[in-house]
Amino acid sequence: MSSNQPESSAELKYGAVFIPGKEFKPVHYTPPKEVYPEYQKLLHRPEFLMHAGNIVDHVKDIVQDLTTNPAVFDENVQYLIDLLNASPEAEGYAFAIAELIVQWSIQQANFRYSGAKMAYYLSYPHQISFEFRSQIFASLNKECGTIDGLLDNRSQVNYERLQGVLLFLAELYLNMTNPRYCENGLLIDERDEFLRSLLKNTILKILEYSKDDSPFVSIGRVLKLTGSALDENDRYDNNSSHLNQTDRIYTHVKAISEDPNTMEVVRSLYKRVLNLRANGWISEESTSAPTHDSTNYPLNLENPVFYLQDGTPIPSHESDFFEDEIDELDECFSEALTVNESGDSNAYKLDENDEVNEAYEEFLRTLKPEHLQNGSK
Repeated sequence: MSSNQPESSAELKYGAVFIPGKEFKPVHYTPPKEVYPEYQKLLHRPEFLMHAGNIVDHVKDIVQDLTTNPAVFDENVQYLIDLLNASPEAEGYAFAIAELIVQWSIQQANFRYSGAKMAYYLSYPHQISFEFRSQIFASLNKECGTIDGLLDNRSQVNYERLQGVLLFLAELYLNMTNPRYCENGLLIDERDEFLRSLLKNTILKILEYSKDDSPFVSIGRVLKLTGSALDENDRYDNNSSHLNQTDRIYTHVKAISEDPNTMEVVRSLYKRVLNLRANGWISEESTSAPTHDSTNYPLNLENPVFYLQDGTPIPSHESDFFEDEIDELDECFSEALTVNESGDSNAYKLDENDEVNEAYEEFLRTLKPEHLQNGSK
């Protein structure tokens, strides 16, 4: 790069601010200080290990932080792993930690997906110094044992809790896989057999014993979320017991969708579930779009699968559209803000009207003494 250019675009970006049509003044940029939650400061204090009984409280702080800010999941889960490995007493609190994750995931919809991922990471081999998967399963199995009571004591609170149990169980089934080495040495993730059985048994119990239509809505949401994966598992292992369970589930779903005494919202939802399943779990709207080929695209579970707000999967070919949109935005940005290789002070060119361009050139000239020390020819 020419020596006449600024050392980096960051000097210009953070040295001053240009706003078209406004008076511009150089400003001084102060990098933000790194701020960490209070609980993260405890890990490296010697006295922390003497008070490991408070470890559940620290986990609760992390869980609450992820509920309001799921974007910090990666750094927080790594901190949690370090915290559990640093505490010699953590294993004694394993079930309490599992209970905390399960209960919070059931109650807080914003944490449900993060809770399933957290359970998966903590259960992954060699992540922490003690076995955690069985603790999650024990807590979840205990919670599913309350389904009968939730169905018998009909109330809005019980229905909301029933929905939380179902949806968290579905998230766990999709995210908490079992790593296994194949004969060729490749490491693959398989869906957990215990979670598959627990999910199907819970769905069947609600379909067969619920005296009210309200819980059926949650069943429809869960089937739209996990139906494709459940069918894929059934095809893969061809287990007669699982195939019979699946047949029973959709026999009930079909009967409910045709029952005139069932709530319309449930009937409509179940009809959509049946149509999705008949169409290979690809929405009819996506396959009938005029801008795409009408070929029935099979669902590839090895690639990420995205869902619309109503639970409808986005097929893999839709990703091309989003990639094209991103590429187009990148091109527009590159054209609007390009570096002039000639090395003059007009290092950035904006595709704006003449008045804005003139104001911007005047702005750059004012930066020469202080901000563009290397910008003169």
